[in-house]
Amino acid sequence: MKYLLGFVLLGLVACQSKTLEEASDLQYFPSDYSLVIKADSETLDRFLKSEMTNNYPSFSFEEVKKLAELAFSFLTAPVTVNLGLYEEGKGSLTFLALSETSVQKAVSEQFTYEGKTVYRGFAKENQPLYWVNLGQKIIWSNSQLLIEEAIRGKGEFISPKRISHLYSKNLNEDEIKLLGQPEFLELLSREPLNKSYAKYLFFDLSFENGEFFANGISEPNDSNGLANFKESSLIDPQVFKIAPRSTRSLITTSRPQELDQPYLEGVEEFAQINLENTSLLYLRTIASETVMKRLEENRISESEYLGNRILNIQPFTLSTHLSELSFKKPFTHVAVFENAFVFSIGEGDLRELLKFVSTGDILSNSAMYQSAEPYLSSEITTLRLKENDGFIQVFQQVKEEDYFFTSAGYVQKIAVKKAANSTPILNLTLESEALIRPQFVKNHYTGSQEIVVQDSKNILYRFSNDGKLLWKKQLEAKINGSIHEVDVYRNRKLQLAFTTETAFHVIDRNGNHVDGFPKRFNDGNIGALAVFDYDNSRNYRFLFSQGRDLYMYNNRGKKVEGFTYKRAESQVITTPRHFRINSKDYIVLGLKNGRLKILQRNGKDRIVINQKFDFSKNGIFNYRDQFSFTTTKGELMQISTSGKVSSTNLSLSSTHEITGSSRSLVAIDGQMLQIREKRMSLDYGIYTDPQFFLVNDKIYISVLEGSSKKLYLYDSNGKLLPGFPILGASGIDLADIDGDKKVELVTKDEGNFLTVYRLE
Repeated sequence: MKYLLGFVLLGLVACQSKTLEEASDLQYFPSDYSLVIKADSETLDRFLKSEMTNNYPSFSFEEVKKLAELAFSFLTAPVTVNLGLYEEGKGSLTFLALSETSVQKAVSEQFTYEGKTVYRGFAKENQPLYWVNLGQKIIWSNSQLLIEEAIRGKGEFISPKRISHLYSKNLNEDEIKLLGQPEFLELLSREPLNKSYAKYLFFDLSFENGEFFANGISEPNDSNGLANFKESSLIDPQVFKIAPRSTRSLITTSRPQELDQPYLEGVEEFAQINLENTSLLYLRTIASETVMKRLEENRISESEYLGNRILNIQPFTLSTHLSELSFKKPFTHVAVFENAFVFSIGEGDLRELLKFVSTGDILSNSAMYQSAEPYLSSEITTLRLKENDGFIQVFQQVKEEDYFFTSAGYVQKIAVKKAANSTPILNLTLESEALIRPQFVKNHYTGSQEIVVQDSKNILYRFSNDGKLLWKKQLEAKINGSIHEVDVYRNRKLQLAFTTETAFHVIDRNGNHVDGFPKRFNDGNIGALAVFDYDNSRNYRFLFSQGRDLYMYNNRGKKVEGFTYKRAESQVITTPRHFRINSKDYIVLGLKNGRLKILQRNGKDRIVINQKFDFSKNGIFNYRDQFSFTTTKGELMQISTSGKVSSTNLSLSSTHEITGSSRSLVAIDGQMLQIREKRMSLDYGIYTDPQFFLVNDKIYISVLEGSSKKLYLYDSNGKLLPGFPILGASGIDLADIDGDKKVELVTKDEGNFLTVYRLE
């Protein structure tokens, strides 16, 4: 491995430095530098102009570029340059450069300081430059104060012997030497900086093809930062086998000194796993029984999920002075593994984690890890991985005596064949188990999709697509059928319309009833709501049944008196449907007495069908411009717009389920799945809820296996999509919820949870 080879070479150099004292150009640089760079000026210029320095998220190269450009304006040809950057004044940086070169800069004035002649000239845009000859060296700067300080030092500034020795080594081709002091690096950092992390960071850096690799050492401070790991043992990180593939960044370390927490008994490794919306704490210990006993003492309740225990514990805060780990909220739940524990701020996050672990969809199989793996040491003290715009940041340290071998890299993310293409991205918690399948609904302000669902206590919830609970509303009964999105004010703002057993509701996006609603029916037995928008004018008609009675309302919650079919000959047993075929409107519903009613907008008969049918439990749909449904004998009945009745024997049992679109049929019957004309046998199980979706011009068909709570997702050709089946306990909804051309699905999970998956 490249980094390990670098460690070995640096180790030899570091050992030699105990006896060798070579002259180093560092002796010309005042010791309060932020950064000193040694490189061929042409190499450094090429590196600073490369795309990687624009994209690197942790370190800002902008000021380095500006000062290097100013410093290089002094040169007439490529030459090895030592470039030091210094903080001078509040929020500003200056440079001090050293080289062996001839001077051809025009002198505007000169003066004597400490017996040395200081020259002053101008670079571009009339920026002053100061230079002085110190023996065979020329030193120059854009700061008079800084060059005067360098003169006073007489080339005798002191640097640590190990660092000085490494810095003095000859440059390899296209190599850059970097020496930084975190205490003074704040102005060059794009992220919060721990100034006491280390005293010195030294790297030999090489770069090519948009990537860079750096090997070096870190000299710790006396008591903070890396000093906390002086007595720590090296570890072989195991967190990669538990952290999910969806991990955005990860920090794992050996146990530092002076960290005393109730669950850290025998801990060898602990890590922070940063996911899309939360962070997890991973602890691996050699005293799992002791830790388990303490967890049991603080247990509030527990559950089991996919074979792992999840404990709800008294809130636990990880108090640490280490900047490497930053957890803002107390942990309330922990998942138990054989010799490891993962803490979270909610049970849903652990369920998501366990789904990944159960399918092997873990970090060690991810593109992030496999991109970084060639540069990782087998044993480490600390390690950080982070993904950023197609690149992986690597930063690792390995303790060696009184210093740390250190490596850093910025490597391209490689393409990895995924074990799955369904990623759980969100877990939502309800007060009780979901009663209906969750649905996506549109946020009319942002265009994104949100989630609505009702639980067994009849509470209706609305969540944003990042998991935030927007509101919840107590309803009187279970919602029948689907929740419809409507615009009753015709102002591009959407409401939710639905019926329960006893009422018709229209609710705005804030969870409040629209004026005139709800409409209550104390006798109950209200059927599912049908919503008709005949001319796409948002002049809605809301239709539902109550036994034999039918009710039609308009946007204002007023009965539509022009609809004359107010009482059916028999109980309505199918949800009314509206179809437009060849510019004509048809309202279609089935009755308990076997009659099929095909009506006009006003409720009068449009087509009279004298034949009676033994309707199955499935609804009526438009298939190939015909009114279609199935019977309990498994026949597909179709009625044309001229009233012609035809039947096709699909060889389905009375318990079959069927759905479809204008051109496709999907049926489930026992272990048989039919998609269009293709039939396939499924593994033994109880299959239900066939659903048909068209998203981003692609067809998806979902099926639920109830006994094992597994969801299957197929394409239009009946091919099971990679990564399926997944865990799910209800039908789904499927949509591109954030406009990124990736499809998400939401389903009920075990207990009082929902899960949102992303298809990738």
